[in-house]
Amino acid sequence: MAEVRSLAVLPLENLSNDPEQEYFTDGMTDALITQLSQISALKVISRTSVMPYKKITKSLPQIVRELGVDAVVEGTVQHSGDRVRITAQLIHGATDKHIWAGSYERKVQDVLSLQEDIARAIADEISVKLTPQEQVRLAQTRPINLAAVEAYLQGQYHNQRARDMGFHFGVRQEQDEEFEKAIEYFQRSLAKDPNYAPTYVAMAEVWTHPGYPRVWKEANAKEAIRKALEIDPTIGEAHADLGRIEFIEWNWAAAGQEFKRAIELSPNLAKAHRYYSEYLDITGHADESMKEAEQTNVLNPSDDQLAWNFYVRRQFDRFIEFKRSDIERRAFGPMAYYDLGYGYERNGMYPEAVSAWEQAMDGFGYKQSAEALRRGYSAGGFKGAMREWAATDEALYKKGEAIYPSQLAYIYGILGEKDRAFLWFEKSYEEHTSDMPFLQVDPTYDDLRSDPRFADLERRVGLPQQ
Repeated sequence: MAEVRSLAVLPLENLSNDPEQEYFTDGMTDALITQLSQISALKVISRTSVMPYKKITKSLPQIVRELGVDAVVEGTVQHSGDRVRITAQLIHGATDKHIWAGSYERKVQDVLSLQEDIARAIADEISVKLTPQEQVRLAQTRPINLAAVEAYLQGQYHNQRARDMGFHFGVRQEQDEEFEKAIEYFQRSLAKDPNYAPTYVAMAEVWTHPGYPRVWKEANAKEAIRKALEIDPTIGEAHADLGRIEFIEWNWAAAGQEFKRAIELSPNLAKAHRYYSEYLDITGHADESMKEAEQTNVLNPSDDQLAWNFYVRRQFDRFIEFKRSDIERRAFGPMAYYDLGYGYERNGMYPEAVSAWEQAMDGFGYKQSAEALRRGYSAGGFKGAMREWAATDEALYKKGEAIYPSQLAYIYGILGEKDRAFLWFEKSYEEHTSDMPFLQVDPTYDDLRSDPRFADLERRVGLPQQ
């Protein structure tokens, strides 16, 4: 039998003949990924990378190449009444041969033990050695409250819908509504079972998402995560999210401890490696940061942390290569063009930067910004484009659109208008925007770095001295 040391769980297929059951099928996909991800000897691709393959037709060898895995798990879910039936098969990627197949039917209340049985069967089939701790974790199953789990899965469905909207123009109200629906379902879940730890983790992720309504909820999020860890201190994702909250609050040492603990508990959790890579960058551990970025890329080929690592090292040619590749494989949508514009601009490729940003703004639906870039470039070249873009985005910011104040600081830095740049930096500081921790390493702000006000901003953020 061919060796299998990495795999991807492709989105399970809903056989319930009810589109309303899609949330349940997606939840079963997540649960199986979570169970398999607990096995440290096996590399398991993240949900973020596999969900784009839902209901699209690609050959298995092509999927395996794109995800960089040895094998895939395919399967179906049929949920009817109080019964659920899951079929799964493990297929070797290069040969397209079936390695294992199984069919399981249980009461819905026992669905978690069903997922654990599948994970153990796969591990046994490919002879992956489980550590004693992993054996205990895969054997631990507590009874679940069906209503609590159903509400949790519904909440996750709406949470994902909100996240999928990204930062497109005009979606703020609809996105807020989806987030609020998610929170409502999570609250229903906890009303049915106050000790269902995954719900607390999910609520915290909503409250700390950049797209969540502008009243920050870190205190609520931290309380929810701590409750989850009281119930089960072995949830790696909870430690990763707690670390992220500490990072948002600029508590650097506490953040680092939580990221390391998350990786110890969940070595396949891509976001834990990503967060830790960012933490290592800002604390001056560049080589270790690169290793974590590479591991992030293995676990989640859809992640761009590796590209970011080249960007902060001023290796703009490499960064541009990554972003062009993202565009070719249609990853990240308009964001790939947006990021590419930064790489071009920092590399002195100004016409290309304007073109990339135009495509990004068109793709996000910010037609006014795209037109401002075109109009400004036609009238005044690169700096003309920047002036028009800044003026338009200032107006959009005042209307409540998703414009980062630090983006305007960057543009005014390019234009040499430092006083205006630092006015916008102050707004970023007040809002605790997610880019503030990267001031010391981010080349985006190199035009402003020599100004004494920049050092003062770094001091107030409390960044670790490198």
